[in-house]
Amino acid sequence: MTTDERDIRGQLAAALLSEAVEIDDLPDSDPGKKVMRIMSDTFTSAVDFLRSSFPNEPVRALMAMVWELVGNRVVPVIHGLDVPTLSIAAIQDGGTESAVIAMPLRWLARVKADIVHETGGIVFVGSQAADFYNGRIRDQTASRAAAYEAEYILTFKRLEPSYKLNEYQLGVLKEFPEGLASEKAKPLLYQRKPFVRPGNVS
Repeated sequence: MTTDERDIRGQLAAALLSEAVEIDDLPDSDPGKKVMRIMSDTFTSAVDFLRSSFPNEPVRALMAMVWELVGNRVVPVIHGLDVPTLSIAAIQDGGTESAVIAMPLRWLARVKADIVHETGGIVFVGSQAADFYNGRIRDQTASRAAAYEAEYILTFKRLEPSYKLNEYQLGVLKEFPEGLASEKAKPLLYQRKPFVRPGNVS
């Protein structure tokens, strides 16, 4: 493990083991509070759009679960980790495993530069968040997330043919050219269990 990886692991442990601070608990004078609030609202708005208005049923169903997971803090979104892209991370504390979605420090600039690409990143980590809830976080989670992102990219490209795909997106489509219908994707898919709010009896 590199020094950087140890540093991120330490930050992650602090965030997951109740040393993190809620945005609303920060003083209004904190210069980062407004930025973090905008980042959170931007992420929430994107998930809301994907679950309600995006014209692809599998993506909508996935993001409906993400809406519940994030909104009920089963997989919360956190700020302050120096990650290069939207990322999901899990940590074991005794017999309990927790997971968070970590936002890059300059995520808003990335959104302004290419909102389509960053929204695809939300689908990617959303798939992983659903995997965590379903006990599949270590079961080919990155490949499954890429298949869902390919599904998103293909749908968007049909809606906006003039959008120029970047190198990363082209790589995702090379791996999953038909999105979730790709032969490589089919063995990765499974029936997700229904979301149950914490404290409710299923």
